[in-house]
Amino acid sequence: MIDIGSTGRGTNIPGTGDFDFMFRISDSNYNGAVNYYKSKILDLFGLKTYDSTDNDLRLKDVYIQGTEEVHKVDIDITFAYKNPEVYYPTEMCLQDRLNTIKYKYPDKYNYVLANIIIAKLILKDFGSHKKRTSHAEPKGGMGGVGIETWVLEHDGSFTKACQTFLEHAMVTAEY
Repeated sequence: MIDIGSTGRGTNIPGTGDFDFMFRISDSNYNGAVNYYKSKILDLFGLKTYDSTDNDLRLKDVYIQGTEEVHKVDIDITFAYKNPEVYYPTEMCLQDRLNTIKYKYPDKYNYVLANIIIAKLILKDFGSHKKRTSHAEPKGGMGGVGIETWVLEHDGSFTKACQTFLEHAMVTAEY
Protein backbone atom coordinates (compact mmCIF):
# COMPACT_ATOMS: atom_id res chain seq x y z
CA MET A 1 0.00 0.00 0.00
CA ILE A 2 1.47 3.35 -1.03
CA ASP A 3 0.48 6.91 -0.30
CA ILE A 4 -0.45 8.38 -3.70
CA GLY A 5 -2.10 11.63 -2.67
CA SER A 6 -1.03 15.24 -2.59
CA THR A 7 -1.77 15.34 1.14
CA GLY A 8 1.12 12.94 1.70
CA ARG A 9 3.44 15.02 -0.49
CA GLY A 10 2.39 18.34 1.08
CA THR A 11 1.07 19.65 -2.25
CA ASN A 12 -2.63 19.72 -1.40
CA ILE A 13 -4.66 22.90 -1.32
CA PRO A 14 -4.69 24.00 2.35
CA GLY A 15 -7.87 23.17 4.24
CA THR A 16 -8.89 20.55 1.71
CA GLY A 17 -7.90 17.08 0.93
CA ASP A 18 -8.20 13.54 1.89
CA PHE A 19 -5.66 10.78 2.21
CA ASP A 20 -5.28 8.73 -0.97
CA PHE A 21 -3.70 5.31 -1.03
CA MET A 22 -3.14 2.65 -3.67
CA PHE A 23 -3.33 -0.93 -2.46
CA ARG A 24 -1.68 -3.17 -5.05
CA ILE A 25 -2.55 -6.85 -4.90
CA SER A 26 -0.64 -9.64 -6.62
CA ASP A 27 -2.84 -12.44 -5.28
CA SER A 28 -4.22 -14.77 -7.96
CA ASN A 29 -7.60 -14.53 -6.20
CA TYR A 30 -7.74 -10.76 -6.75
CA ASN A 31 -11.44 -10.22 -5.93
CA GLY A 32 -11.23 -12.36 -2.82
CA ALA A 33 -8.13 -10.48 -1.69
CA VAL A 34 -9.82 -7.09 -2.26
CA ASN A 35 -12.83 -8.12 -0.18
CA TYR A 36 -10.57 -9.53 2.56
CA TYR A 37 -8.48 -6.36 2.84
CA LYS A 38 -11.54 -4.10 2.67
CA SER A 39 -13.09 -5.94 5.60
CA LYS A 40 -9.83 -5.75 7.60
CA ILE A 41 -9.53 -2.00 6.97
CA LEU A 42 -13.18 -1.45 7.95
CA ASP A 43 -12.57 -3.42 11.16
CA LEU A 44 -9.60 -1.17 11.99
CA PHE A 45 -11.88 1.87 11.85
CA GLY A 46 -14.81 0.12 13.54
CA LEU A 47 -16.99 0.45 10.44
CA LYS A 48 -19.48 -1.88 8.81
CA THR A 49 -20.42 0.13 5.70
CA TYR A 50 -18.67 2.45 3.29
CA ASP A 51 -18.95 4.21 -0.06
CA SER A 52 -17.57 1.97 -2.75
CA THR A 53 -17.04 1.41 -6.40
CA ASP A 54 -15.67 -1.90 -7.60
CA ASN A 55 -12.05 -1.17 -6.72
CA ASP A 56 -12.32 1.71 -4.29
CA LEU A 57 -12.92 2.13 -0.60
CA ARG A 58 -14.07 5.64 0.36
CA LEU A 59 -14.12 6.33 4.07
CA LYS A 60 -15.67 9.68 5.08
CA ASP A 61 -15.16 11.37 8.45
CA VAL A 62 -13.30 8.49 10.09
CA TYR A 63 -11.41 8.93 13.33
CA ILE A 64 -7.68 8.40 13.66
CA GLN A 65 -7.00 6.46 16.84
CA GLY A 66 -3.96 7.15 18.95
CA THR A 67 -3.81 10.89 18.43
CA GLU A 68 -4.17 13.34 21.31
CA GLU A 69 -6.92 15.28 19.53
CA VAL A 70 -9.89 13.80 17.75
CA HIS A 71 -9.28 14.03 14.01
CA LYS A 72 -11.91 13.22 11.41
CA VAL A 73 -10.47 12.56 7.97
CA ASP A 74 -11.48 11.16 4.61
CA ILE A 75 -9.49 8.20 3.33
CA ASP A 76 -9.68 6.93 -0.25
CA ILE A 77 -8.12 3.56 -1.02
CA THR A 78 -7.95 2.27 -4.58
CA PHE A 79 -7.31 -1.43 -5.03
CA ALA A 80 -5.48 -2.48 -8.16
CA TYR A 81 -3.73 -5.52 -9.53
CA LYS A 82 0.02 -5.28 -8.95
CA ASN A 83 1.70 -5.23 -12.32
CA PRO A 84 5.08 -6.95 -11.83
CA GLU A 85 6.54 -4.78 -14.61
CA VAL A 86 5.90 -1.47 -12.80
CA TYR A 87 8.59 -0.81 -10.22
CA TYR A 88 8.44 2.96 -9.97
CA PRO A 89 4.93 4.43 -10.05
CA THR A 90 4.30 8.11 -10.76
CA GLU A 91 3.54 8.98 -7.14
CA MET A 92 6.87 7.56 -5.95
CA CYS A 93 8.68 9.48 -8.69
CA LEU A 94 7.01 12.75 -7.63
CA GLN A 95 7.89 12.14 -3.99
CA ASP A 96 11.52 11.44 -4.94
CA ARG A 97 11.69 14.63 -7.01
CA LEU A 98 10.30 16.68 -4.12
CA ASN A 99 12.68 14.99 -1.65
CA THR A 100 15.63 15.77 -3.94
CA ILE A 101 14.64 19.44 -4.04
CA LYS A 102 14.17 19.46 -0.26
CA TYR A 103 17.66 18.09 0.42
CA LYS A 104 19.68 19.61 -2.43
CA TYR A 105 17.94 23.00 -2.56
CA PRO A 106 16.25 23.49 0.82
CA ASP A 107 15.84 27.23 0.19
CA LYS A 108 13.73 26.48 -2.92
CA TYR A 109 11.60 23.66 -1.49
CA ASN A 110 8.80 25.83 -0.04
CA TYR A 111 8.84 27.95 -3.22
CA VAL A 112 8.19 24.82 -5.29
CA LEU A 113 5.41 23.61 -2.97
CA ALA A 114 3.82 27.07 -3.04
CA ASN A 115 3.93 27.14 -6.85
CA ILE A 116 2.25 23.74 -7.08
CA ILE A 117 -0.47 24.79 -4.63
CA ILE A 118 -1.02 28.12 -6.40
CA ALA A 119 -1.29 26.28 -9.72
CA LYS A 120 -3.95 23.99 -8.24
CA LEU A 121 -5.89 26.92 -6.75
CA ILE A 122 -5.88 28.94 -9.98
CA LEU A 123 -6.69 25.98 -12.21
CA LYS A 124 -9.44 24.91 -9.80
CA ASP A 125 -10.98 28.40 -9.99
CA PHE A 126 -11.10 28.07 -13.78
CA GLY A 127 -12.50 24.53 -13.66
CA SER A 128 -9.30 23.02 -15.02
CA HIS A 129 -8.07 21.15 -11.94
CA LYS A 130 -9.51 17.69 -11.58
CA LYS A 131 -10.16 15.46 -14.47
CA ARG A 132 -13.63 15.24 -15.93
CA THR A 133 -15.20 12.19 -14.35
CA SER A 134 -18.28 11.93 -16.55
CA HIS A 135 -19.68 13.14 -19.83
CA ALA A 136 -22.29 15.12 -17.88
CA GLU A 137 -19.57 17.39 -16.48
CA PRO A 138 -18.72 20.11 -19.00
CA LYS A 139 -15.29 20.94 -17.58
CA GLY A 140 -12.25 18.96 -16.75
CA GLY A 141 -8.53 19.24 -16.63
CA MET A 142 -5.42 17.90 -15.01
CA GLY A 143 -5.52 16.04 -11.76
CA GLY A 144 -3.11 16.72 -8.94
CA VAL A 145 -0.35 14.46 -10.27
CA GLY A 146 -0.53 16.15 -13.67
CA ILE A 147 -0.26 19.64 -12.20
CA GLU A 148 2.61 18.64 -9.92
CA THR A 149 4.51 17.09 -12.83
CA TRP A 150 3.83 20.10 -15.07
CA VAL A 151 5.15 22.60 -12.51
CA LEU A 152 8.15 20.42 -11.60
CA GLU A 153 9.06 20.11 -15.30
CA HIS A 154 9.35 23.91 -15.34
CA ASP A 155 11.85 24.29 -12.49
CA GLY A 156 9.07 24.37 -9.89
CA SER A 157 7.67 27.58 -11.35
CA PHE A 158 4.00 27.94 -12.21
CA THR A 159 4.86 31.14 -14.10
CA LYS A 160 7.35 29.30 -16.34
CA ALA A 161 4.86 26.48 -16.87
CA CYS A 162 2.20 28.97 -18.00
CA GLN A 163 4.62 30.86 -20.25
CA THR A 164 5.71 27.64 -21.98
CA PHE A 165 2.11 26.57 -22.40
CA LEU A 166 1.16 29.91 -23.95
CA GLU A 167 4.18 29.89 -26.28
CA HIS A 168 3.25 26.43 -27.56
CA ALA A 169 -0.42 27.34 -27.81
CA MET A 170 0.41 30.39 -29.92
CA VAL A 171 2.64 28.36 -32.26
CA THR A 172 -0.09 25.72 -32.60
CA ALA A 173 -2.72 28.42 -33.26
CA GLU A 174 -0.65 29.76 -36.18
CA TYR A 175 -1.05 26.48 -38.06
